[in-house]
Amino acid sequence: MSPRKIIAPVIAGAIALGLLAGPANAQEPYYKGKTLTILVGYDSGQTDLAARTFAKHLETTIEGNPTVIVKNMAGGGTMKAQNYLNEISDPDGLTIGFNPFLVMAQLTDAPGLRFKYQDTTFVAGILTAPFMSVVRADVLPGGAADPSGLAKAGKLKYTGRHPMNIIDITATTALDVLGVDYVYVGGHRGDSAIAKSLEQGETQITGSTLSAWSNFQQRMVENGDLAKLYYHRRKGPDGNYVDDANYEGWKTFEEVYEDVHGKAPSGELWEAYDFATEMLSTATWIVAGPPNMNPEAAAALREGFARTTSDSGFQEDVKKVVGNEVTYVGFDQAKGALDRLGKVDPETAAFWKKRAEKLTQ
Repeated sequence: MSPRKIIAPVIAGAIALGLLAGPANAQEPYYKGKTLTILVGYDSGQTDLAARTFAKHLETTIEGNPTVIVKNMAGGGTMKAQNYLNEISDPDGLTIGFNPFLVMAQLTDAPGLRFKYQDTTFVAGILTAPFMSVVRADVLPGGAADPSGLAKAGKLKYTGRHPMNIIDITATTALDVLGVDYVYVGGHRGDSAIAKSLEQGETQITGSTLSAWSNFQQRMVENGDLAKLYYHRRKGPDGNYVDDANYEGWKTFEEVYEDVHGKAPSGELWEAYDFATEMLSTATWIVAGPPNMNPEAAAALREGFARTTSDSGFQEDVKKVVGNEVTYVGFDQAKGALDRLGKVDPETAAFWKKRAEKLTQ
């Protein structure tokens, strides 16, 4: 019998038994049969809840349907988790982070931050609705209807979380642009602690989220304890400021500035606010993997997060957590901001370092 006649049945039998790897196996989804861990730098709160909401839906929207778990690693305002991700996690795509975008921490060389965002593997930016600012009614009874009183109110106490918190960065920089005299009172953890401080008059002004507004502050306005001030618009993909439908009936920060000063905002402080807004329009939460992560995994994750955020069922679920639907920011849109972050001129970096020092004094 010829060798060909002997080999042919052997190959046929091997194929039948699945002993030879064929093209079908080579094309199996990367995440099939795998477990994906999402590393979150808080033990509880909005970030953790949002990550868990994503995890639930990603199990069906990532090709291959992996098991998705959330692991908490609190510490350093999420720096511990983000450092771990970039320094220790394997780049196989089985561990990614879901954490606040600490852009100003990088700009100011914050102690404890040991990586650069432009070196990470960007997966997605997740944006919540823009932030707003509110003020005690006894400081500004008319709220945004008569904002000129802010200049006459004396030194206000700002209800702060952490100087690198993106809400505080936005709100306090806006106060600088307006020329409001204030002192930063940090260390308030959670919406209820902030609401209590405002309600008791320990502090008078703060930046906030739609979730905090619906859970605490709207009631305080109705009770006469608090007044609306303005909301902080974000920039769209074209770099222009855009209105937000969640804030119907609110004035924008720029409108209030013009009411107070009789002209559009400009100058060094406005440029700083504008720069911060551009960076923070990239992500409220940044989803990223370690440097040089497996490209097949990165592609699957990017597609999975895009599918998730376009799903109405997911948006209904996440709205219960953060108070509004969230927006997906893909790599193409984020690349420009990340590139600019990596090339910030020394004067801009020095400005933010000096400002961070001022808030922590």
